[in-house]
Amino acid sequence: SAVDHHAGTMKLRSIDMNTGRKDSFLLSMSDSMTIHDLPFSFAVSKNYLIMNDDSYGKIYLYKRIGHSFHFAHEVSIGNKLRFRSVMTEKNDRFLFYEIYASSDKDVPPVTLAIYDAASNKTISVIHPDLNCMAFSFFDIYPVAMNRNMIALADLCEYKVRLYDHQLREIGSVTLEDSSWKKIRDSKIPFETDPLKVHPKITIMKMEELKKTIDHLQRIDFLNDSTLLVFSAPKERNSISCRLDIWNIRKKDKPECTMENFPIDFSADKNINIDHLPFLINKFRQP
Repeated sequence: SAVDHHAGTMKLRSIDMNTGRKDSFLLSMSDSMTIHDLPFSFAVSKNYLIMNDDSYGKIYLYKRIGHSFHFAHEVSIGNKLRFRSVMTEKNDRFLFYEIYASSDKDVPPVTLAIYDAASNKTISVIHPDLNCMAFSFFDIYPVAMNRNMIALADLCEYKVRLYDHQLREIGSVTLEDSSWKKIRDSKIPFETDPLKVHPKITIMKMEELKKTIDHLQRIDFLNDSTLLVFSAPKERNSISCRLDIWNIRKKDKPECTMENFPIDFSADKNINIDHLPFLINKFRQP
């Protein structure tokens, strides 16, 4: 993106990962915004654009007019809630989520929210209980979405919860595998409360703990029925991850169709899409 201070505009460039088509459009910035208020995350639907400023806890809504987006108003979702990221849902709706071990006890550590831009209404807000919130101090990607459902990964168990687009829980993905070593009793064996222990100390201890356990690192949907689950294994000679591929359908029990496919990211190797046990295009929607 490029910012023009005098014109009060931002030029955004996009690329469609399915077609390769490149596009650009102008964004008219709010008078209350400055160069220091650049957003943490964007999401774009057919008629609206969301700028989510995690640093200041502000959400800006823009409406498409021609080939530009013009500032409409700020969005408020709940009291004192701020969000790590925003994703485009469908029909001009957006999914906001926050997963962070905050020192503010009045702020829930986990929040998922559905916002409808056309009506300027919050459709649903939930606060799921997740174990081992100290993992939120690291780069993790525990939320994924497709046209049928939203997925939320646990932070220390092999469990992925599935929700519909009203945030009603409709199922879960779990794996019983003796080779996957989880934290005993799904509880971190030392104090991690930010009000009692400085996060830097917690992070140092967590780095050592991660060497002895497996934990989920990322989840992604390839399409409406295929879920990828990446987990970070306990320390090995090379940096690697485990990949499980799940067949997910609304009416059927989730089935693991490819279990424990190893991916190596060591310094002397490059990951290649051809190394994966499937062709990405095979799963893409037409």
